Amino acid sequence: MLSQVLQKTSEILSTLPKAETDHFLASRTLPYPVQKQLEKFLEKGEAILAKAAGYSIVGKRALALITDRDLYSNTSILKSLSFTGIRGGLTAVVLELFEDIRFFTEKIHTPCIDYDPRKPLTSYVNKALEYSEASELPFILRIPLYSPAHAETETEHVERVSPRPYFNKHWLRPYRWNIIASRTLPKCIEDHKRNIKVLEELCEELELNQLEEKDPKKVAIVSASCSREAPEDETTLILAFMNPLPKKTIEELTAKAEKITIVDSGRLYLKEKIRLDKATVKKVEKKYEKTCGGCPFPYLLYAIAKALDEINEVGVVCTDTNCHVITLST
Repeated sequence: MLSQVLQKTSEILSTLPKAETDHFLASRTLPYPVQKQLEKFLEKGEAILAKAAGYSIVGKRALALITDRDLYSNTSILKSLSFTGIRGGLTAVVLELFEDIRFFTEKIHTPCIDYDPRKPLTSYVNKALEYSEASELPFILRIPLYSPAHAETETEHVERVSPRPYFNKHWLRPYRWNIIASRTLPKCIEDHKRNIKVLEELCEELELNQLEEKDPKKVAIVSASCSREAPEDETTLILAFMNPLPKKTIEELTAKAEKITIVDSGRLYLKEKIRLDKATVKKVEKKYEKTCGGCPFPYLLYAIAKALDEINEVGVVCTDTNCHVITLST
């Protein structure tokens, strides 16, 4: 069977249209037939987040791994959950490929944490789940593609909490999961305000946000994903909480500072929200390309999958998380 697959794979690779492969080499995007064939190996982000929302509603912890485009297609789910609340922790780990998602999370009233690539990703996931449970709100963990995750060790793991799942349509408030009722009933409005207040207190904590004290007259405010670009000789506030921002902490640090530096990426969210005229802004540019031109791996995966189809064999194609897989998921 293996020899048949290899022979078929070779034949299929040799028949790929030259025009499309040339286009791929020039534009660094995958040929259409390759994209369509590989799509079946990837579950849509909308389905992933919908399932995670269902788990969190019945009291289970849930983690969804999606891209920024998947996030935009799930606006209604996240916006609804911000009013109905959730019973279990829900964190959407969003790989940011194209657009700065922080402005968007603010519009849909969803808390957003920026990932610090110097730290273990599991610690951020665990804290985001805890914060989500404390505030009864879904959380978004932003991971720009140019900030690769810190390598895990054997002692690091995502904490599993497994309460018995059950659905109660009137849990702690009447018509809990009715979206319209959750935005109009006095009890629902009161609960929503309480959740926001809890969130505002959490964002001031110096656990994910990190303060490195040096020269108090020189202050740098750095988004967590840009932590590697932080100035070495200045008092540095590494901000993980993006929405909401820890305004009290920022005001206290900048009140007496003579020099203020803002280090950020994307659409310079921190510059827009902090609005300090005397601040110097340093933008960290993205250092990646969507797909490396000439990469043979997508073609190979496409050809193997098609070969398995043609010889009527049920096969499973396993891949590692290369950049083309990330690209295809969008």
